[in-house]
Amino acid sequence: ELVAILRTLLKEKHRFSLRSEEGNHFELLRIESGRIYLSLPHADFVLPATLKLRAEGREAKIIFTLNAVRKEETAAGPVLTGDISHEFNYFQRRINLRVPLPLWKNFTLTLPLSGLSAPQPFIIYDFSVGGVGVYTPKPLSEKVKVGATFKKALLSLGEYGEFKANIEIIALSELEEELSEYPGYQQRMSVRFTNLSLINQRDFQKIAYAFEVNFKRKR
Repeated sequence: ELVAILRTLLKEKHRFSLRSEEGNHFELLRIESGRIYLSLPHADFVLPATLKLRAEGREAKIIFTLNAVRKEETAAGPVLTGDISHEFNYFQRRINLRVPLPLWKNFTLTLPLSGLSAPQPFIIYDFSVGGVGVYTPKPLSEKVKVGATFKKALLSLGEYGEFKANIEIIALSELEEELSEYPGYQQRMSVRFTNLSLINQRDFQKIAYAFEVNFKRKR
């Protein structure tokens, strides 16, 4: 997930700073198969065995570690390289990354409505750490209305896993026509997550960036 985040930052030329705990500044040059290449901060830089780095941008801060740090000679001069650790900390700042999702993936949200043995799932069409947008069938249960809250709604995200989260419905509107892929689905609903656990926050952040990389140019 961290490689995907860094590659997105590098490809889209997001402005961010990259520095170590000691205050040395680096430039991200490229990423190859879990290995990162950086500019040397100065000619006398002493190589540590591991290097803890902080990448900060307008929307997020990421703290991660490089292992097996070493110098490599290139045509442009010496560069610093190391293996990216699997562990990292991600801190979102101003906005949640919201990613449109392809309907063919059939990612769904199912509400825990009592009295319904198999409630019909809603089709997720966009995803963020803050909530999801879904298409719903019509008519709906009278319990499904703006302002309604539900505990342990089920998000089924295919190969990305299944999660339970508390939600609140914040908007509900009709579509001009039903979805051709899902007959009977004629409404759009916006849902926000409430009291999201730290574990789910981190999982959803990783998933949002994975969706951004995998679906941005395929939707």
